[in-house]
Amino acid sequence: MTIQRKILKVWHKNIKKITNKNKTMKKKKIKIVPPLLKMEKDHEIYISRSSWEIRWKDEKLMQYIKKDAKLFLHSSEETLLIKRVGDGQTSGDFRIDFPEKEYYSASIEPISDESKYLPPSEIDFEIVTLANAESLIDYTSFNLSELSDIFNNCLDQVNIDVAKSKIEKILKALPVVAEKEFLFFDDGILDSTKEFWKETLADDQEIKEKKRKNFAVTFDEKVLEVVEKVRKQNQSKDELKRLSIDELKIRQKKASDESNFELAAEIRDLISAKTVQKQGKK
Repeated sequence: MTIQRKILKVWHKNIKKITNKNKTMKKKKIKIVPPLLKMEKDHEIYISRSSWEIRWKDEKLMQYIKKDAKLFLHSSEETLLIKRVGDGQTSGDFRIDFPEKEYYSASIEPISDESKYLPPSEIDFEIVTLANAESLIDYTSFNLSELSDIFNNCLDQVNIDVAKSKIEKILKALPVVAEKEFLFFDDGILDSTKEFWKETLADDQEIKEKKRKNFAVTFDEKVLEVVEKVRKQNQSKDELKRLSIDELKIRQKKASDESNFELAAEIRDLISAKTVQKQGKK
């Protein structure tokens, strides 16, 4: 066999190996976010704020959502939560979660190219003016840090009486806001939280003007009350975990008889978990 034929034979073998390798090579999978219209019913995702519009049309407020809306798996300041609530292909088949604490402006200009949007849907709205803006705010929708900032701004008013009504609404919402935030804190975080607010309370007790001092101290004391409430709830949960299934059933009946349905449901779930755990050990 000539040298040229030997070289040609080796070349053919190499080509065959490469060809076979390509045949068995798997396509690389990539992660994608489904297009809006490919979402399944009840699924949620985050939509870019630039992917929807609110427009006035024939005295109605209409929601327009882009067909090629940008969707994301994680929230940010540039996104809002959106959920598919219907099986159709209109803006009404999707519900955007508009935060309570935000206000929106709606243009009276028509959409320039409606073909880029899903058919619009009418949405409910409230007209906000300087006269009624305060009454429409739901302070329980804020987190503790945001609520504290608003409260401190009220305390800084030259005439504290002007902010009195707003302060009272904030103080009413405060326990709800604080409990939502502290609910999943362990004892260590609760301890540090308590120390922080005790120091804040000590500082606020030095405020010279009586009205400002009373409001500030009330705010701090309400937060500290919630810390203690959550701590007791945590201790109660730990105590319940140590009880047997029979003992838990007694506690569940007692909670139901006292119309403490939240506790009864919690005990029910604990009984279920303990039952599954017990069966797994058999």
